[in-house]
Amino acid sequence: QQQIADECGVSKSLVSMVINGTRKNEVVSKCIKKTIQVREAENALRSSEGKYRKLIKNLPVGIEEIDEDGRITYVNPAFARILGLNNSDIIGQYIWDNSANEKEKEKVKQTFLNIISGKEKRKIIETKAKVTGEKVIDLEVRWNKKINEDDTITLTSIIIDITERKKYREKIEKSRSNFMNIFASNPIPSVIFKRKDKDFIIEAFNDASFKNTKKKIDKYKGKKLSTLFEQGHFFRKLLNKCYLTEKNITKEDWFVSPFTDRRLFIEFNAVYFEPDMVIVYMHNKTDEKIHLDSLESLSSRLQTSLGSSNSFWIEIYTKEKKIIVDKSLSDYLEYDEKIEEIGFEELSRFVFEDDFYFVNKKLEALINGKIDNIDIDFRIKKQSMDYRWFNLIGAVYTADKRRKKYKFSGIFKDISSRKVEELERLKLNMELESFNRTLTHDIRTPLTIIAGYSEILLSELSSEVSDEYKGYLKAIYSNCERLQRLTESLKKLSRVRRKTIIPQEINLRDMVKKIVCDLKVIYKEHDIKLKMSDNVRLKADPELMEIVFNNLIENSIKYCCDDKRPCIEIGVIKSDSPHDEKKDILFLKDNGVGFDNKYAKDIFKEFIRVDNSHKSGNGIGLAIVKKAVEKMDGYIWAESEVGVGTSFFILI
Repeated sequence: QQQIADECGVSKSLVSMVINGTRKNEVVSKCIKKTIQVREAENALRSSEGKYRKLIKNLPVGIEEIDEDGRITYVNPAFARILGLNNSDIIGQYIWDNSANEKEKEKVKQTFLNIISGKEKRKIIETKAKVTGEKVIDLEVRWNKKINEDDTITLTSIIIDITERKKYREKIEKSRSNFMNIFASNPIPSVIFKRKDKDFIIEAFNDASFKNTKKKIDKYKGKKLSTLFEQGHFFRKLLNKCYLTEKNITKEDWFVSPFTDRRLFIEFNAVYFEPDMVIVYMHNKTDEKIHLDSLESLSSRLQTSLGSSNSFWIEIYTKEKKIIVDKSLSDYLEYDEKIEEIGFEELSRFVFEDDFYFVNKKLEALINGKIDNIDIDFRIKKQSMDYRWFNLIGAVYTADKRRKKYKFSGIFKDISSRKVEELERLKLNMELESFNRTLTHDIRTPLTIIAGYSEILLSELSSEVSDEYKGYLKAIYSNCERLQRLTESLKKLSRVRRKTIIPQEINLRDMVKKIVCDLKVIYKEHDIKLKMSDNVRLKADPELMEIVFNNLIENSIKYCCDDKRPCIEIGVIKSDSPHDEKKDILFLKDNGVGFDNKYAKDIFKEFIRVDNSHKSGNGIGLAIVKKAVEKMDGYIWAESEVGVGTSFFILI
């Protein structure tokens, strides 16, 4: 009742009479109804489990969850972006670890203790925090306390970077002489109210913020507060409190703009400026409010839409060792009973026998905190003991590593049709591989015989046959050699596809020196110059890496310029990315003939050649390189310029 009385600017006794029905007052009745709605909305938001936290990941404000010890258990991307840190650097920290100094640290800690102890349920404070590079920013922190079903306490806080806003306020508070210039340049919509005859009149608007409606605004200057805003009582109370206490006051409410006639959710900050003046600046938070208010209904609608297709939501609670599944999943799998909750010990009843060990290992890793996301395919039994293939993808959205307590949310999707297609493709690939091996094996002997006989005829009958027939024999011999090289390349490609990856520590310099030494025997006429960094090490499959660099180096020698000495440079580009794990990029550069860069993707296709030179080649070498790199979960690309050279980049 006191809260409603404060909101309406009336006495508590009047509110009591309206509630008891002994007196009618339309303003108070509306206020009571609004307060009840706000309370219900707040309760609904606090009771939400946040099943689909990704719905708030795009909010422009930072959101964090804190356990009862003051450690951060969850942050959204905006929170990490404001502090300039990675999520992994923040999770597990105390909330006061990033405070700018001891005074701010003590303020945050004391507020936390007051809320945890029950002295306050929610609180809004302003504090200073350190970000990357020892920079200090101003933050507004809004705390909210929640008691979970297991009687543990979770604090949720929303943080907003108010550095620019605070700078502006400080300028106003410190610089009376040039106040109007600063006020006019402020990008935040602002109004100056002047105290007059126990009321407030409109002294000035922020012209920059309202420039599109300036003509409409001008008529309000010098008028009383009630002529501008329908919620006159709300503003009067805000201004009076700021004026009487001489303190900055912050309030939020829905507000109909008199300039655009739009309904907006505005945060009003009233700043006491001097004995007869109060400045109100307005921060539009409509999008943020709509996001938060619709969170629970969006979650419900998402679950409904998933259940109506071949996708289902799933939650895993590691401490309780239980799995909560979509209610419609049991109907989809044709079970007579309704399956909503599954204990870890019951998994063998539902997971296909051959996949159970693999799934169980993933759950153990999740329980022990070794992984925080899952993307796996496995089979689920139907009532008829037939099975369907499913993909489970999701991530941990709340974590308490000290208690080994994690909550996982994910999507369970039927991928049976995709698996059938994959098996068909696998079967077809196996048949093609078998045909390729048979072809390369069976054609090699006849080609060797034909090439051998051609060579004998050329040497034995060279003086007895005409030049025309000699040309025919040479053509037969050279084409046999070309086919032999092609079959050898196909054999190598087949071997790459079947290769089992065995990652090992490789000294790339030693490997490359050996390759160049071998190639110098074949290309004696070329004086190859090699530039390479010392001690280039990486973890990869040695056999595949040898295939990759053997093909690339031979290509650089083969396609060198006739008037230049072949120069090959191999090294590493160090990554300085702050995201995820750092990955270095290998590169190989040459000074060869190069090619038009528009063909940069085509050169890795089988049997494709982009040069019109006389150089020998079958167009399969770079296809082998690409397959080998991809086999090691890597990526290769090329950049080139005609007459300058080509650069290959490898990320493994």
